[in-house]
Amino acid sequence: SAVLVYRNVVLCKPLHFTFAGKGSGYEMVQVSLDEDSWTRPLTRVEQRHIAFVQQEVLEQEADVEPLEQRNEALVVETNQKMSLAVDEITRLSKNVADLAKQLQHQVEKTNALQDEMRQLSVKPE
Repeated sequence: SAVLVYRNVVLCKPLHFTFAGKGSGYEMVQVSLDEDSWTRPLTRVEQRHIAFVQQEVLEQEADVEPLEQRNEALVVETNQKMSLAVDEITRLSKNVADLAKQLQHQVEKTNALQDEMRQLSVKPE
């Protein structure tokens, strides 16, 4: 039996050792200790479980991405429609202004003709 005690030690190189032994009644486990982790080699079951969880995460990300792409496509489509609507409103505003000018010109012309007709129908005696 052995006891390892480390306090405030910065590991420059990983420390590898075997935990337990044949006489302790436990299976021997290889342990690696470095500055970031204390691990042992993963069993096949653990490796399969990690691979399964990784696959689930990737599938969830794949489900989110098309939704984001659809949202972006909707935003682009909406912007295009808005741009077309603004162009159409601008064109219609110009047409209304032109028609208003024509109407004003027609009103002035009609008023001038009516004035001329009144002057012709009223003859000084």
